[in-house]
Amino acid sequence: METRNVRWMFALVMALVSMAGCGSSNSGDSAGPAEPVVEVTTGDEARVPDQFPSDIPLPGGLTVINVSALPDQGTYVLQGQVPEALESVSDAMKVAIEEQGWKEETPAQAQELPDMKMMNFKKDGKMLNVTLFREDAGTSVNLTTSPG
Repeated sequence: METRNVRWMFALVMALVSMAGCGSSNSGDSAGPAEPVVEVTTGDEARVPDQFPSDIPLPGGLTVINVSALPDQGTYVLQGQVPEALESVSDAMKVAIEEQGWKEETPAQAQELPDMKMMNFKKDGKMLNVTLFREDAGTSVNLTTSPG
């Protein structure tokens, strides 16, 4: 399996694990709330959902590859790729996200590796995780947002 697929699977698993704790629990009551439905779209069908928060800027030239969503809970995982270099994408996204009123929760230096950058933001009871991976043809982008 090539490195790019392993990175995407890792990012998706981490996002789904973080989403698993969202929402209310059902303690066995059969009349309780229905289990949340995860909507997944991949490949040529993958698009930014209409309900995706408008205060989360997307990098220019983003090709969406995969979208996983729990729209009833306001949770989205958007994965894609841009042709620009990791550092350029990271710097531009940080500025654009902060211009929308998001506050960085963890200093960027705390979660940096040579080929990966992770940034965490909060705003109005929501969280946003941005994970970027250096690729031969640009940068892979993983955005996860959910109630915080």
